[in-house]
Amino acid sequence: MLETKVTDDNLMVIEAKGAKWRTIHRMTRMQRFEACKNFDAPLFNHVDPEHFTAYILYKNGKPIGYAAWNFYNGDRDKPVLRQLYIIPEERRKGYGTYLFQTSRRMFSNSEKLYLESPSRATLCMLLKLGVLEIGGDVTRGKNVWFVPGM
Repeated sequence: MLETKVTDDNLMVIEAKGAKWRTIHRMTRMQRFEACKNFDAPLFNHVDPEHFTAYILYKNGKPIGYAAWNFYNGDRDKPVLRQLYIIPEERRKGYGTYLFQTSRRMFSNSEKLYLESPSRATLCMLLKLGVLEIGGDVTRGKNVWFVPGM
């Protein structure tokens, strides 16, 4: 897998715990607003600490995105990327790739990857990283599966 080109030393990914969940809730409200304006934007479900492990990406102390993970049917060998979000003004700078790779390593050491309803931007990122490939009219990947939304 390719490594991200982000070299900014002022980036930090932390697991959302306690009061940090308020940051996740603020970002999901931003996503809903964005989805209303732009039909290409994903409309995510509410993310809660009971069902998800979330990682927040900070740049210079400001939250700019998050990734939410859990396990498919509770199986610890089946990590599912449920949501990946970067605020609009920080997109196309490599931060989504950095957050995906970092949070994936932090969440699970499984070689498998499960995806829930990925956005077009997430699919393009995974294609660029070589995680997915397009063969004919099918998108597939080695050790990658798509799962239905929760």
